[in-house]
Amino acid sequence: MCGILGQVTRDPRFIADADRLAAARDTLTHRGPDEAGLWIRPGVALAHRRLKVLDLTHGQQPITDPQSHAAMVYNGEVYNFLDLQRHYRDSAGLTFDTRCDTELVFKALNHEGEAALPRFNGMFALAHWDDRRRSLLLVRDRLGKKPLYWYADGERLVFASELKAILRWLDRKFEVDPTALDEFFTRGYVLSPRTIFRGIHKLPAGCTLKLDAHPDRWNWAVEPWWEFQPRETPVEPGAVLDELDALLTDAVRMRLISDVPIGCLLSGGIDSSLVTALAAKVSSGPVSAFSIGFDGDDAFNELPYAKMVAERHGCRWFHKSVAAGDFMSMLDEAAPFYDEPFGNFTMFSMRRLATLAREQLVVVLTGQGGDEISAGYPGRYNWVADSEAMARDRGQASRFAPAVDDMVNHLRTSSFLPWKQGREAILGRGLLDAIDRAAGPADGLLPFWNRYPSLGRLNNVLHADTRTNLPDYLIVLEERMTMSRSLEARNPLLDYRVVEFMLSLPARFKITDGPQRRNKWALHELARRYVPAEAIDRPKRGFTPPLNLWITGNAAAIAERFRESAGMTRGVFSPAWEKYLGEGRYDNNTVMPLFYSLMLTAWAKEYGRYIAGWPTDSSSFQAPRTTHDAPSFNSPRARAALRQQDTTAISESRWFCQVLANLPAGAPVRVVGEEREWFEFLAKGSGHPAAAGGDAAALMIVGTEAAEVFASGTADVSPPHAILLFIPFAQSAITETQALLRRVAARAQLAGSQAIPISADRAVLVARGTCGTLAAAPSAA
Repeated sequence: MCGILGQVTRDPRFIADADRLAAARDTLTHRGPDEAGLWIRPGVALAHRRLKVLDLTHGQQPITDPQSHAAMVYNGEVYNFLDLQRHYRDSAGLTFDTRCDTELVFKALNHEGEAALPRFNGMFALAHWDDRRRSLLLVRDRLGKKPLYWYADGERLVFASELKAILRWLDRKFEVDPTALDEFFTRGYVLSPRTIFRGIHKLPAGCTLKLDAHPDRWNWAVEPWWEFQPRETPVEPGAVLDELDALLTDAVRMRLISDVPIGCLLSGGIDSSLVTALAAKVSSGPVSAFSIGFDGDDAFNELPYAKMVAERHGCRWFHKSVAAGDFMSMLDEAAPFYDEPFGNFTMFSMRRLATLAREQLVVVLTGQGGDEISAGYPGRYNWVADSEAMARDRGQASRFAPAVDDMVNHLRTSSFLPWKQGREAILGRGLLDAIDRAAGPADGLLPFWNRYPSLGRLNNVLHADTRTNLPDYLIVLEERMTMSRSLEARNPLLDYRVVEFMLSLPARFKITDGPQRRNKWALHELARRYVPAEAIDRPKRGFTPPLNLWITGNAAAIAERFRESAGMTRGVFSPAWEKYLGEGRYDNNTVMPLFYSLMLTAWAKEYGRYIAGWPTDSSSFQAPRTTHDAPSFNSPRARAALRQQDTTAISESRWFCQVLANLPAGAPVRVVGEEREWFEFLAKGSGHPAAAGGDAAALMIVGTEAAEVFASGTADVSPPHAILLFIPFAQSAITETQALLRRVAARAQLAGSQAIPISADRAVLVARGTCGTLAAAPSAA
């Protein structure tokens, strides 16, 4: 494992300062304590820190080739590099002088460019420089197991494995992004491609950044190089388990390649137990396993189950317990390595586990990823099965619409701190206003939402989590803590072949139906082949510490920390919440918002010298343009339905979907009227793609203004003859709304209409009918 850093400048004559570059590089020493390298040429500079794992004699970086005028810095492992060496020897006549994946990756990219990337099975982030073309290629692995950050302006592009190296190299201040703050307080992390600082980005998982560094062109583009590929899977349970067994065993076998000792992180849960068992099966000698427990609360302690697995498979077992009194010291140890506000409290136990393992070896296998690919969290995923049962009940039909409820439910179950009685109560007014104006509540999720309808609703939710929550939260949690101790973590369950197999399996192989519902069925049943039954047939716990106990037990020290740092976060918190934080009389009901506030405060203390300002003065804040291709859904109705989980907005959106049921399946619609973007999203989710003009089968008129335009005779409904009307209104305005309906009816043959109460003071008017050719509508419609 390694740390990388580099800069490309528009001016091809610029020479980087070697001392300054080395100082920025050495902020990454924990990622690579064994070797360091620099490569500086006019217009380009590359830097590297190395942790030796393969070919301890060779593999120094930056790696260069004078003949191809290329250079590269690389962080990661390509596990199939020996097979690829044979492939390139036979197919292209390439020669290799080392037993090192660095040389393989470099020569493969020199030979066939980006076409080589799909051949790599591993975890990696790299920067490849072509001096003749003055072009830079940044690459991040399929699932984002290795990090890569970048910053660019009109004069230079800088990249690094961690945000701290970029900040040290640029040595300047940045504004805090309000959407990033909202994402942190909602989910506990900042979604790619954002970072906490406006102007610095994460390269998303499975993407490339290509820079044309010619002075006259100087442009860059971020594009995906990998997309999830659904595949055929067995239909019989036994065949499913056999194929999963073979895939996962091979993934473990590949990840045991190393020139240094390898062990396993063993929490005692199903995933880490299964990986440890398979490692023992394919290893030639005993496997070392490492476990952490928690003092003071047996409900959180999985050491007995870890011990069962270790004894079953003849492991050398190392274990240690963490005490509540260690909390503040663990906070100070762990927080600086995340570079952004980060709210997964498992970081503390992971840091101690990494410390324990590093005392013995350099590389470990882990069980990371099993829950996201197999629906392991009941509270996060079982709503899909519940809602399908509701949909089968015709009496519930009007109270459920997948197009809106799936997104609403996903945001609700994936939010640790909701808007109402949550963020709205603890954040300052100016910050709340800036958040509300900056981006929609589903902004980071939309690029991956409902991408594969044929795979079913559950698999699409799992795919969205695999592309967001997994790389930006759970992998970050483990990767930063293991690398903070110079320990390389490898994830067999995140082998892309295993991920594509699991996400393609029908939902019944993940969540079983019936009264004895079981989550992550396939992994659970596979574990039965290798793991003691007592370690499997028990409630899910997760590798989480007793945070309530830790917070209340350290209340005085935490309150003092808040009082000391209040000036660093002035305006971020509401006055009432700031007062509560400083008093230290905490209860279990406020543990999560208090913990997030503590982690933000710890981050501000560590990185305050780089903060140009907080978005707490909404009058001076200018909302940034979204960095996503997908819309942000920042309309009032989308905000109410998705961010605020407002029941009236949700009900209105459900009834919109019900109105669409009057159309033939798959019929394209043209939506006109207020908040068109939101309703087009709902139409698409209901199987009715948006269309314009003659491509539409029906015209959907949304809202009072659009209905008035239609009634005035200036709307274009040609050639579609089908008309659907959807008008939300205040019940006090029923008379005016009925008059509007009569004016619409004067121009269309309405087959039926209905006013539906949504709440005590809101209703929607729906109608359907047909109409002939009319004049063109103004753009305002």
